[in-house]
Amino acid sequence: MDKDIPEKIIHISTKQNSKEVVIEIKDTAGEIKNKDLDKIFEPHLTVKHNKNATGFGLYMSKMILEDNLRAKLVVDVKNNITVFSIIIPKK
Repeated sequence: MDKDIPEKIIHISTKQNSKEVVIEIKDTAGEIKNKDLDKIFEPHLTVKHNKNATGFGLYMSKMILEDNLRAKLVVDVKNNITVFSIIIPKK
């Protein structure tokens, strides 16, 4: 996380259409570097610099969503804001 960001905000929103429900989590606390975007859901990847970081959080989140809800977890960076989207199909 970038310590120089004056106001760190997490914004959560939901929307739906006839086929799916989308949960968006927008995080202004520091952008994920483009070099990490392609591998962000791989196990053992961590951008935290402390000894307790394992790099399994996003990997496990993606696996749980895919295996149990047939959902997708995607990430994008727009205007220095990281956006995670959970896309859950309606049954």
